[in-house]
Amino acid sequence: MEPSATERTPIKQRVSIVARKVIVTVVVGVFGYMLTENALNDGPLAVMASVFLGGVAFVTQFLVDTERKLDGLQRSLEHEIAALRRDNAEHLEALREAHSNHQRKLDGHIRRTFRQISEATELHALVSDSPLPAQAVSDWVRAAVQVSKETPELTSQVIQSEIRRGLTFMRELHNGAGSYDGEDRDWLLNLAKLAENSIKATSLATVDSGTGAGDGGLWQTDLGMRYLDYQEQAIRRGVTVQRIFIIDIPQLNPRGPLADVLQRQRARGVEVRVLNPLSMHRAEVNANALYDFIVFDDQVTYETISASRADLGSAPYIRSTRVGVDPTRTAEHLKHFETLWKIATEVSDQF
Repeated sequence: MEPSATERTPIKQRVSIVARKVIVTVVVGVFGYMLTENALNDGPLAVMASVFLGGVAFVTQFLVDTERKLDGLQRSLEHEIAALRRDNAEHLEALREAHSNHQRKLDGHIRRTFRQISEATELHALVSDSPLPAQAVSDWVRAAVQVSKETPELTSQVIQSEIRRGLTFMRELHNGAGSYDGEDRDWLLNLAKLAENSIKATSLATVDSGTGAGDGGLWQTDLGMRYLDYQEQAIRRGVTVQRIFIIDIPQLNPRGPLADVLQRQRARGVEVRVLNPLSMHRAEVNANALYDFIVFDDQVTYETISASRADLGSAPYIRSTRVGVDPTRTAEHLKHFETLWKIATEVSDQF
């Protein structure tokens, strides 16, 4: 089988090199033979000189070719070594960059982990030092984190809204008072349910008893009935409940719907008194400073702010509700209540 063109080219080059070496060797040998023969006229010596010079020429060519090949091999090796060094340098730089990125990510993860551990430790310490039951706080957190990605969006938003509302209320109480736009239900019932010593309240007759609004008023609503039930339960466990009904309009007939409200309160064990501002002395209390408020356990105040009504036949409108824990304001409410209690009239069975 004949060699291919790419295989024939190196063969021709090798044949050419060998031929060149032979020709040079023969030429040098013939030149040496002729020079020796002409100079010395000695045939054997001329042959020896020819062979010697031809051998020297051949060896010299071999050494030159060998040196050339070694130089080429050295240059090739140097190029390969330089290429390897460049590749190794690039690879090493890539490894260094990858290691640096990994180290930064690892450092960030470690810092985040330690920060989370620190926050968790701080929260645990705060929960442990808090007067609130640790189990209740833990249960609240667990219930909050149970919201998953599968939870409907509206449900998730409602939960978030309630969490924010609870957080806002706790922060406001921490600053002395929490407020609520409109009429509250949960705060009032919870405070009545949890009271341990006393409940001291004032009630504007036109608002709470509905005496100016037909059969309306707080005590005719579901909230009022539940509130009265919780007060009765509180009385059974030893809580003193006192209420002052303030007749806040001159034409009010105290023996109308108000009388029924008073008797129901007394039947539940509530200590009830009635205050008519027109019968008070100005030195005792400012008639314009009469408003709805409650003090629970002499510690927590509960106030409702009603909008003025042009038509007393309409239902009362509660603008806002306020729960306070400020000791100074609580003391002012207690002092105000004690003053009103002293000048108010006791309610008899024949009222």
